[in-house]
Amino acid sequence: MYNALDYPQLADKYFNIYPATRDEHLYRWHGGNFQNEKLGKPLNPLVPEDF
Repeated sequence: MYNALDYPQLADKYFNIYPATRDEHLYRWHGGNFQNEKLGKPLNPLVPEDF
């Protein structure tokens, strides 16, 4: 996943849109800190997917 601010050309691409709950987004994708970048893969893949 890529953020829309830094990668506006990817904001509407199907591969950049992923459903996630807030907790999954925070802990799986950002590793517990929303300030962490998440370029394309989860920072903590051990956190289970909620969807």
